[in-house]
Amino acid sequence: LLNDPAAGGLESPENFSAQALLDLETRGEHRILAERYAYVRPKVRTSQGRLYPSGRVLLVLPGQAPYLGGLEDVDELRISRDMFTTHMPHRYVLALQDAEAAFPRAGAKVHSVITGSA
Repeated sequence: LLNDPAAGGLESPENFSAQALLDLETRGEHRILAERYAYVRPKVRTSQGRLYPSGRVLLVLPGQAPYLGGLEDVDELRISRDMFTTHMPHRYVLALQDAEAAFPRAGAKVHSVITGSA
């Protein structure tokens, strides 16, 4: 969409080009960037050809009981310094073990989601 704002049907496509957005960032115009983001995000989320994880999404967040999430929980990629190492298999296992220890009642739910059993 931002690669070709005019083809994406954005109003005032010149305001949404990658260069225009980079220029706003360089000038520190964060309020305008936030407004443009709020305008574009719903259009991107509903575009055809979006890829989502197959199956179910089990969210294991620090200090919370694990729960089944929806597409709205994974509709945006968040870049962080540790995003690669955070998503390695051993980290998933440790997070599940910690969640089961902290929230014993959720443990059976986590197990049933992973194994598909009742």
